[in-house]
Amino acid sequence: VIVSKQSKMADFDTNPTSLYSIKGIVILDQDGNRVLAKYYDRNTFGTVKEQKAFEKNLFSKTSRNTSADIVLLDGVTCLYRSNVDLYFYVLGSTRENELFLDATLTCLYDAVSVVLRKNVEKKALIDAMDTIMLIVDEICDEGIIMETDAQAVVQRTALKNDEVSFSDQSIMPKPKILKRSAVVQPGINPVPVKKATPEKTGQKKVTGKENSSARNLTTKLEEDLENLAFEDESVTMARSAIENYFMQGKSASMNIAKARRGKRAENPDDNDDEDGDERVNKMIAEFTKCDLPGLRDYINNKDSSAFDKQMENLADTEFQKWKLYLASGFNILLHGVGSKREVLTEFEDELSSYTYMRVDARKDGINMKALLNAINENMKLNCPLKRSQTTISWARAIKRKMYGHQLILVIDNIEAPDWRNDQEALCELLENKDSIKLIATVDHVYSTFIWNSRQLSSLSFVHITLNTFEIPLQEMMTGDSRILGLDSGSSQSVHTLSSLDAFWKSLASNSQKLFKLFFQMYFDTKKPVKFWDLFNAAKDDFIASTDSALRTQLVEFKDHRVLKWTRGDDGNDQLSGIVELKLVTEFLESKNMPLDEKKDE
Repeated sequence: VIVSKQSKMADFDTNPTSLYSIKGIVILDQDGNRVLAKYYDRNTFGTVKEQKAFEKNLFSKTSRNTSADIVLLDGVTCLYRSNVDLYFYVLGSTRENELFLDATLTCLYDAVSVVLRKNVEKKALIDAMDTIMLIVDEICDEGIIMETDAQAVVQRTALKNDEVSFSDQSIMPKPKILKRSAVVQPGINPVPVKKATPEKTGQKKVTGKENSSARNLTTKLEEDLENLAFEDESVTMARSAIENYFMQGKSASMNIAKARRGKRAENPDDNDDEDGDERVNKMIAEFTKCDLPGLRDYINNKDSSAFDKQMENLADTEFQKWKLYLASGFNILLHGVGSKREVLTEFEDELSSYTYMRVDARKDGINMKALLNAINENMKLNCPLKRSQTTISWARAIKRKMYGHQLILVIDNIEAPDWRNDQEALCELLENKDSIKLIATVDHVYSTFIWNSRQLSSLSFVHITLNTFEIPLQEMMTGDSRILGLDSGSSQSVHTLSSLDAFWKSLASNSQKLFKLFFQMYFDTKKPVKFWDLFNAAKDDFIASTDSALRTQLVEFKDHRVLKWTRGDDGNDQLSGIVELKLVTEFLESKNMPLDEKKDE
């Protein structure tokens, strides 16, 4: 039987019962260039030239249309969605149900968003192109819709959630895990560490001299492993703190549990490993109990005479040079060992006669869009972000508006995670060297990897090495160090007087009284407050009449990162404050509701 090629091609237009619903899936960038495209209808899109022409017309029609997300072009129904610098398209025939196409488009976008960790931008998508192509193949096969559940698509692509990009990797090598293994020497049979199994009893026997050498070697290996075991655990915990700081908590994990499980698998009869696990867990539990206020006081009270001399020298000899660099059209990048926040604070005095803006890039919610919005509002440029406008195009518009003005940006930790993918917009903004200047600091030794050669050329950095050897306290507090008991969801450094004031204004009078009562009890006992103890105290003060009403109020506290809700060893709920004593005391005094000094003592 001979079947013609035309009869084997999918029927997209004439047969209403056909399963072939998708004519193509296309992803374009902000300039209309193809990032990824798969066409299934060979009749409509037979050649690359036809495909390119269609993509050009499609982009020109959809990039300016912000009032709809569906268009009809050349007899093809096109559903699209845009984000930052990417446009996602799903193409179908005119007879196709738009709901099916919309479900496919939503599945594609959500799956890509999960893979890129909600950073749906061109650079991130290209880095994960292999996985994106798998996602497209899982969703649609030769025009037939196979799956519209984004979670199922992500699972089928067998993603590893712990993968970290090269720019996020730590400069510290991960501690090596010692594994017990047999050593083979010429003339000596492999000798197992433990007793021989029944399967090995039939092996060839060695001489007495060989047995003696093997036993001595095995004993020496076991002694070395025992001596190095504790050292390996300590080094792991110490390095984990550094990894948490540099890697933002993405992959800083201790391998002790894996090493222990490996030893237990090799030695199922050895009960010493279980005792070792308990000992290590207790050690970690004690190690992670960090008194953050005490740590802050210790760092602030240390001798800073050497740093003060260094600051005087910088003010006398270097600050004028930095101003000259900025006036000459260069930008300044400070790098070196130690925190450089105090240096920038001192340099602000030199900029008092200029218009400047200080930005802490490590703070939550502070990113490139927040910076552009602040420039627009403070400089009164009347250039807000338009619908479907990308960050780069917004930066370009603000750059044009800045002609005739002058602004100096002072940015702490410009290599922060929320800024790494917006460096193109920053370069676009700084192209106007007469209007916008930049002085920034970096801490990571590989920070310059976030810029490519073209971006470095346009930024025109003067690299200045500045070793202050100051402990980066603020950077540590805004990180995700589990050693310090911090994470992105509950950090003791997230609140300030202004943020607490905004939270306070949203509370009812009873909730304000509960705020004071909780922190009074928490700071009195210096340990988590049991829920029922707080309920009894609140009931006595006529703050809450039922436990459900109290729980409702506490949930609001928890959502605003004022307290942490955990379950104690006895199974009862307990509450811990995550705002430090000094800040709470100062805040309540400003509200004429000071904490009881007698109880504090």
